[in-house]
Amino acid sequence: MVDVWPVIGDAHTHKTTTIRALTGVRGIERQWLVAYAPGGQTAATYVQPGGLQEASIDANTFIADVIASGVNHVIVALRYDPWRGYPNAAAYLTAFVGAGWNVPAHAVLGRPVIMAGYAGIAVPNAAALPSNEVARQVRANWGIA
Repeated sequence: MVDVWPVIGDAHTHKTTTIRALTGVRGIERQWLVAYAPGGQTAATYVQPGGLQEASIDANTFIADVIASGVNHVIVALRYDPWRGYPNAAAYLTAFVGAGWNVPAHAVLGRPVIMAGYAGIAVPNAAALPSNEVARQVRANWGIA
């Protein structure tokens, strides 16, 4: 089973820079080592710092790409609302769960609520905070070492 950890937000809420601060990744990495708690064990993780909608990647294409990479962990950015013909974050989450993926937690940046039905953290003032601080809050909630 794949665990997917989405960072969700509107434009200019620091989705990409938060993922970069969490992982150290600058661009797409299909087998990046990320330390997860408990114990700080590392696991190969597919990291997609740029939003799927901005990159014109639909859920099924992304799911196939992750499966082809052979990893069981994903950190990905999603737009909260639809963007340029691509669906909102909720639709992507539904597709991920439909593919048998687990969503242990997510982060919503720039809004005061998390996605209904999923565990996570909301950082409503993310755009006003340094990315490292947003990443610290997300890391603590997600249990990423």
